[in-house]
This record gives sequence, structure tokens and C-alpha cells, in this order.
Amino acid sequence: MFDIALKAIVTLMITLFINKFLSAFRVRQLYVAVDEVLDCHEKTVNGYTAIVTVFNRGKDKEKGIEVIFPETTHCQILAQSQPGSSHTENTIKIDRLAPGESISLSVFISGRTKLSKNKLPLVKSEDVTGRSFWGKANVWPSLGPVVVTASLALSITSLLFFIVWKAGSPDKVYYSVRYHKFLEQGFTPSFDSDNYLISQKSIFEKKYPVSVDSLYVKKGYIHFPIQITNTEKSPQRIEIRENGIDRDYYERANKLSSVSTAGDAEERSLRVKYSVPDNFWKSTSAELNPQETKTVIFTRQITPNLKKQHLSFEIKIKGKDASGELYSDVYTYNVSSSKNIPSELDISE
Repeated sequence: MFDIALKAIVTLMITLFINKFLSAFRVRQLYVAVDEVLDCHEKTVNGYTAIVTVFNRGKDKEKGIEVIFPETTHCQILAQSQPGSSHTENTIKIDRLAPGESISLSVFISGRTKLSKNKLPLVKSEDVTGRSFWGKANVWPSLGPVVVTASLALSITSLLFFIVWKAGSPDKVYYSVRYHKFLEQGFTPSFDSDNYLISQKSIFEKKYPVSVDSLYVKKGYIHFPIQITNTEKSPQRIEIRENGIDRDYYERANKLSSVSTAGDAEERSLRVKYSVPDNFWKSTSAELNPQETKTVIFTRQITPNLKKQHLSFEIKIKGKDASGELYSDVYTYNVSSSKNIPSELDISE
């Protein structure tokens, strides 16, 4: 869980770094839009009017802006939304526009060939040539929020993919958050578990009905002291069995059993290779009365080629809830850290 949280923080920090990096290459966003192209009321006047809006949607100030109208030699500003503009011949000049600022002008343009989608004015500043649009509604939005949103979405998506990949599946992602302390102890709910008992606990709960005390070795066996508390008002049935056996062993054992010439020596060799105990099919069981706490000892034979992954068991707890419904919780335990392995064991990762 903490590993995932660390990765999340690193990912977000990288996102902020990328945004800073992108801002170093500030994208200029100088635009001009044309609206409401109207003929003059007096037919004798050779010209028309238009609403021209200039936008600075970049992060830098734009200075020395010019809007140039094609196929004319004269234009005149009739009205403007703010001061700072002038006209000469076929060009409107704007002193400056701050980041995010815009200016609208009502302009008279001499000539009968009117502005259109295919004949738009040019716009430029001291540093960049801008882009022209037919209608203010079609002007591109500021790229700043788009870049931030896109990068944040990409980071979150990457983080989700990483969490799922790290945890193994979406359900394990949920378990790692909802039952963090339980998983931290080495327990994982099985896919067929009702998870009834642990679901009664708060997300901040530290003490669960099942825990494992320090492992110890005695007479050729590893002992798992499992402390179980029946928190319900009805009796519980406990069953514990071996879990950490490689799947390859079962596949090879099944093939071996189908060969009539296979003998005990081959089967024994297979068990040694995969560190399978002699009595791996046996289980340990117990009964718990309501509110009773009991320590049940599960043992695992010390076998050759023993690995950390083999120190595992499955515990099944069955009972009835307050409404009388049956529940069956199944949890898998794996030693969470090499520090929890008895020092006298020769264990490999």
C-alpha cells in the first residue's frame, strides 16, 4: 500500500514537472475572429462593416499586433471595446494584449469584396503570426487548461494501470485499500470468500478476528500460532489447510499418476523438487463458541528446497450472521516478510 502511495506521489510530481517543462516553451495563441459582416446602409458608399475580435490566449504578452485586411487599401475603426488601437491604410494596429485579454472593434472596410470564410484578415505580432477564424465561437480555447487536464488525466490513467498491475487485479486493489492492515499482516481474501467478518471492521481497523503470532520450529515442523476470535453470536467452524504448493507440482503429479510405470521413487523426487510435505492434503480444524478466542496451531513439515512462498496456509471460517444467514470466509496467509521466518530455517526467495 505504501509502495503504491509512493508511486502515486512520484507520478504527480512528474506531472507537475512536465507542466513546468511545457510552460518553458510557452505556446503563442494569437487569434482574430470576424463576425457580423454588413453592407452599408447608403448604397453609394463603397464598403462594409465587420466586428473584428483579437484574442491573446497564450501565457505571454503580445505587442505590436497588426490585423491586415486583404484586397483593400483603407479601413477605419468605428468603435472599440478598449483603447490602444489605431488604423492606417488596410491595417489595424493594437499596442499590446495581456495574456488572456481580447479586444473587439467595429471596423469599416473599403471595397465590395467582403470578408468571408475563405477570405479572412491576417494577424501577427512582434513575435508570432496568429490564426484567423470565421466567428468567435470557432476560436480555439486556451491550451493551458487543456494541457493541464490532459497531463493530469494521463497521470491518473497511468497511476490506475500501475496500481492494477502492482496489485494483480481490480479486486486486490480494493482489498489493499479497504483491508490495508489485514493484508499488511499477510492475509488476502480468496476469490470465493464472503469476507463477512472483515467487512464488519472499519477501514482504519488494526485488529482483525484472525492474526498470526511468531512462527517457530519444533521437531521438524514449522508452527503457525493462529489466534482466532469469534466476534459473532453463533459458533464458528474453523478449517486450516496447506496452501503454498506450486501449481506445476499438481500438473506433473497428475501426468505421473497416469503413467502405469511411475513408481514411489519418482513421486518422492517430484515432492522434493517442489518442497511438498508428506501430509499436504490434511487439514487442522477447530470449533469456536461465541466471543471465544482460541490459538490454533497449524504445522507445516520442513522439506527440502523450501521457499518463502511455501510458508502459506488457507483458513476457512464458517458460521451464521446476526440474521441467521450462513457465511463462509476464506483467507490465504503468506509470510509477509523474511523477518518473520524463524532464523534456523534455510529459506530462499
